[in-house]
Amino acid sequence: MGLIVIDLDIKNLPLEDFMKALGYEPIKREGNRLTYNAPYSADRNATMVVDAEKNGWYDSKEPEKYYGGIYDLAYELTGSCNRSELNLYIATQMKNIREVKSYGVTANGEEAEGNVVVAMPVGKPETPKVTAKVEPLSPDVKIDINNIPIVDFMKAIGFEPLKRDGKLLMFDCPYAFSEPIRTVVDTEKNYWYDTEDDLFCGDIYRLAAEITYKESRAELTRYIATQMKNLERYKSCEFTDKYERPGAKVLVIGFTISDPGLPKQPPKEQPKQQTPKPKRKMRF
Repeated sequence: MGLIVIDLDIKNLPLEDFMKALGYEPIKREGNRLTYNAPYSADRNATMVVDAEKNGWYDSKEPEKYYGGIYDLAYELTGSCNRSELNLYIATQMKNIREVKSYGVTANGEEAEGNVVVAMPVGKPETPKVTAKVEPLSPDVKIDINNIPIVDFMKAIGFEPLKRDGKLLMFDCPYAFSEPIRTVVDTEKNYWYDTEDDLFCGDIYRLAAEITYKESRAELTRYIATQMKNLERYKSCEFTDKYERPGAKVLVIGFTISDPGLPKQPPKEQPKQQTPKPKRKMRF
């Protein structure tokens, strides 16, 4: 699955700039409100208003029917609901007034023919970053899987961040390759969420469950620990689970993982057997 990444922050693109790229200038200004001839209407007298402060727009005559952000306006102009097509259309129009670059990439960073178009600012460092040497953890260190940085887990399964915004890192989706760049990791909260579906979110165990379709906590523990072995830093560590309960120990390639099964119930006390009474002799 290839894709095209357009170096353009469309969600935060000023509508005033987009209208200029379309060839429209405001016919009236009232503070932050700019009135334009409506580009989506054949009626020459039809107008729309852009709120520069809120970066939104609405139709002067039908504000409840026609309104929204830049994607809504692009929809009115193209009739397409496809986000890739809208991204490409907006970027093409913006090329009229500024340089817009695009990059053909895949999940592993190699160039490929793109069939999905996403738009986001692409930060290109001017000088190569010096990678800090990460020392492996001591073999006797016990790591609570719940405290493993999700960023490290994503790296262990082969995913690198494609976009950085402060504490937020955006990745290709590890469980839905047909819709890339939609998994966001909050490094401060050590939490992830899906930009397309807010029902998909949670901690490292929830992410592992979405990838493996497994529900067993023990199986997910084994899966996460095995994946973390791919990183040199974690190769010889012992992994635990903060919900660890008495249960079987499972050996996984060089480190021990506790199986957080249900706590063992103490054996029920068996009722004491009473000494059988001696049989009475029968008299004849």
